[in-house]
Amino acid sequence: MTDSLTRVTPALVGQSLAMRPLFSRHAWERAVLDSGLHPHAKLLGLALAHHAPDSGYLPPGHVQDARRLAPELGLSGKFTRMSLNVLQAEGYIKRPPIEEWREQLPRPVTLTLPSRDRQEPPHTGEQP
Repeated sequence: MTDSLTRVTPALVGQSLAMRPLFSRHAWERAVLDSGLHPHAKLLGLALAHHAPDSGYLPPGHVQDARRLAPELGLSGKFTRMSLNVLQAEGYIKRPPIEEWREQLPRPVTLTLPSRDRQEPPHTGEQP
């Protein structure tokens, strides 16, 4: 006879995964603040973290459009785009390669930690 308290069911697995955060907003923000990033990139990073759900994934066309972020941050569109590129180059965000992006919407963004700051397995970039 199987004890119902120890039996693993798909519902329990799903519940367990749902309770586990996919990324730590606090750890990500701390890494951005402690980094040597340009102040514009730090500001943009904190804004992305503010708008990101618990998964750390911003879907295509969300707030990561430089035209939407620039006025919110008080930066020009040029500096906002440059800061997005800096965050990506330094490993704080992942985006699909621009050469492969065929949508009319801005590319999705996944908040990630550079390998030097990572204290947990890397975020897979998968949508929740």
